[in-house]
Amino acid sequence: MEVVLTPSQEELVDQAVKEGRVASREDALRRGMALWEREESMRRDMLLSIREADAELDRGEYTEVSTREELHEFMNGVIERGKRRLAARKNDGS
Repeated sequence: MEVVLTPSQEELVDQAVKEGRVASREDALRRGMALWEREESMRRDMLLSIREADAELDRGEYTEVSTREELHEFMNGVIERGKRRLAARKNDGS
């Protein structure tokens, strides 16, 4: 596979190699691909979450919120669940 970089991209890679931030041009490409893989994984996870949320709505599995206090309580619950998920991912090495 041949990859053609823009002049500014080439300059960025060459500077990183020169400064020792990456070992080679190939290393820079591998690092860029690793970042892209992580981004794609996050995108897939987000799309899956959206599909799951849509299915829950279709099944009537949702919470109606009508006051500021209810909204505040609901959002606190969302934040706490998110923190637990992040902690679980960190413990799993994800």
